[in-house]
Amino acid sequence: MFAHAAWANITLPAEVFPHRVVGMVTGLGGALGGLMGAFSQKAIGWAAQNISFTPIFTVCSVMHLTAFAFVCLLIGELGRTREMPA
Repeated sequence: MFAHAAWANITLPAEVFPHRVVGMVTGLGGALGGLMGAFSQKAIGWAAQNISFTPIFTVCSVMHLTAFAFVCLLIGELGRTREMPA
């Protein structure tokens, strides 16, 4: 879990945003991730109780590839710092 969080919430903002906003972006990403994790537990519990674990495992199996595709699509070239307006 640490490696997952380090890549998504520490490494990517440091590679994409200027140093003065990395902390804010990391904090915002962590807060939104925690909030969505709390909300998704309701849906996961409902699916496990009423359907089966199959849709849960199916969604989990494609989420990392989907996230990687979105990173490639939305960020594009890694390592190039974007300029933010002051």
